[in-house]
Amino acid sequence: MTANQIIYTKHLANRLQQRGIKSNHMELLDAYGRESHCPGGGTRIMFDKAARKKLARECSDRQMLDKIFKLYYVESSGVGVTVGHRHRRFHR
Repeated sequence: MTANQIIYTKHLANRLQQRGIKSNHMELLDAYGRESHCPGGGTRIMFDKAARKKLARECSDRQMLDKIFKLYYVESSGVGVTVGHRHRRFHR
């Protein structure tokens, strides 16, 4: 999936608002994030170590980066399903 092509469901839009996540953060996540399989058949997109380093070189706002590095979203068939903040490590 390429950047700026996230299809928002009503559920995803509600979760973005409830969790205080801005759409430009989602665009960064889509552009730099790494895909991995998640239970239930969806795909989880999150920042891995390489993506965090690359984004840190390109952006100087450390406070924003610390916040968005904990984000992830789940998509299924190219449609965004939900979004959230990671509190624990995801196991592969």
